[in-house]
Amino acid sequence: MTSQSEKEKADALIRQTAIEMQSYFDSDVKRIAHAMNVALYAKTIAKKEDCDLPVLMLAAFLHDIGIHEAERKYQSTAPKYQAQ
Repeated sequence: MTSQSEKEKADALIRQTAIEMQSYFDSDVKRIAHAMNVALYAKTIAKKEDCDLPVLMLAAFLHDIGIHEAERKYQSTAPKYQAQ
């Protein structure tokens, strides 16, 4: 069972990650909105499945974090370039 302190730490990490993601994407409202929508879907899934909500939420917020670098370096948003 998760203690209240652990839950508070996890919630704080999720909030901070959302803030950092928004800061990173800066004025790219489309990418911010996409990440927020993915996070909402992740939360819905987590309610129905037995999974680690903080891990799922962090993955949702960060899943496209390499997209700007991929565009800059490779002029592409292809997943293989985001991973590089």
